[in-house]
Amino acid sequence: MSVEPPTKLIFLPLFPLHQVFFPSFHLQLHIFEQRYISMINRCVEQGTPFGVVLIREGEEVGEPAIPCEVGSLARIISTNTLEDGRMHILASCEGRFRILDTMVADLPYLIGTVEMLEDSDENERDILPISHKVDGIFQQYIALLAECVNEPSPALQLPSDPAQLSNCVAFVAQLSNEAKQNLLEMTSTKQRLLEEYQLLQIMVTDLESRRMLPVDEEDDHFYQDELFHPLNTLNESWRAFRQQARN
Repeated sequence: MSVEPPTKLIFLPLFPLHQVFFPSFHLQLHIFEQRYISMINRCVEQGTPFGVVLIREGEEVGEPAIPCEVGSLARIISTNTLEDGRMHILASCEGRFRILDTMVADLPYLIGTVEMLEDSDENERDILPISHKVDGIFQQYIALLAECVNEPSPALQLPSDPAQLSNCVAFVAQLSNEAKQNLLEMTSTKQRLLEEYQLLQIMVTDLESRRMLPVDEEDDHFYQDELFHPLNTLNESWRAFRQQARN
C-alpha cells in the first residue's frame, strides 16, 4: 500500500486586503503601515514570499483582520521606497495556499501556517470543450466592455492552457470579491471554468441590455470608471501573464 508523503507546511507572513489575486498575475501595492513596511523589508532581505488573502472580517488598517482560508503566494519583483518611508511594490502571484493556523507577530502582522493548494489532476480532453466556450464568451465580454465606453477592443491572445485561462478570467472579469474568492478556492479547473461560463453569460446579457439604453453623463462616468477598469487591469498585467504562460 502506497503512503502519501507528508504535506509540506510553510510559515508565511500574511497581507489581508479587500482584493483577490490569482496565480500568474502581478499585483501593485502601496505600503504605508509600518508593520507591513517591516514585513516587506524582511521579505526582500530574506528573499521570501508573503501571502495575500481576502479579508473576511475587519479592515486593512488597524487591528489584524480575519482572513479567508485560501490566499495567493506573492513574490516581490521590485520595490520603490519614498522619502517618507512608504513603499510601492510589484509582486507576482505564484500559487495558492490554504491557511491551517495563524498567529500575530510582535509588530503585529499575521503569520500563517499554510499548505500549498493545487488543482486536482483532470483529463484535459474532458476540460477542453468548456475551456473553448469560456474563451469565446470571455472575448465577447471584453469586446462589449470596450463598446460600452467607445474604446477599441484590445487584441487578446488568451492562454490555451485551461487552468491559466481560468485564472485569467477570474482575475480580469468584474466579479464581486465573494465570487472571486469562490473561484480561487476551487481545486477543479473544470468546475472553475463551468462557474465562470455561467457568470460570463449573466454579465454578457447585462452588457448587451445596457448598450441598448441611452447613456447620460453620470452613466458615462460609471462606464469609464467601473466597466472599463478590467481592461486597464488587463493591459497592465497582460505582458507578464503571457510570458508566464509561455514558460
